[in-house]
Amino acid sequence: MNLILIIFVGLSLVIIFLFYYVFLSDKALWKKFSMIESSIEEINREIYRISQQNNNKNNIETSDIEKIVDRRLNEMLENLINSLKNSEIKNKRDIQAIEEKVYKLETNLKFLVAPDMTSSTSINQKEKIKELSEMGYSIEDISKQLRIPIGELQFMLNVKEIEDR
Repeated sequence: MNLILIIFVGLSLVIIFLFYYVFLSDKALWKKFSMIESSIEEINREIYRISQQNNNKNNIETSDIEKIVDRRLNEMLENLINSLKNSEIKNKRDIQAIEEKVYKLETNLKFLVAPDMTSSTSINQKEKIKELSEMGYSIEDISKQLRIPIGELQFMLNVKEIEDR
C-alpha cells in the first residue's frame, strides 16, 4: 500500500507539475499574443496617420490644380476679351470709313445728276414737297419718301419760301 501511495503521490506531483508547466507556457503564449496585438494596433495607427497625410496632400494638390485651371481660364478669357475689343475698334473704324466713302459718293452723285428746276418732274416734286409739308410731314420723312437728300430738300423749301414772298 505504501507503494501505491508513493505512486499516487508521484503521479499527483507529475500532474501538478504538468498543470504548472501548461499554465506557465499559456502565460508566455498570452504575453506573445498581447505583444502581437499591440504591434497590430501600432501598425493600424501608422496606416491611419499615413492615409491622413495622403488625404491632405491630395486636397492640397486638388486645390493647386483648381488654382492653375482658374488662372489659365482667366488668362484665356482676358485674351478673348482683348481680341473682341480690338475687333470692335477695327469694325468701328471700318464702318466710319465706309460711311465717309458713302457720303463722298452721295455728294459726287448730287453734282453729276443735279435736278433741272425747270423740268416737269422737278415741278411735280415741288408740288409733292409742298403738299407733304402742308400735311405736317417732317423734312426727314419727306426726304425718305421722295428720295431726295435732306440738304437739297431744305434748299428747295427755302427757294419756295423766297418765291412765295
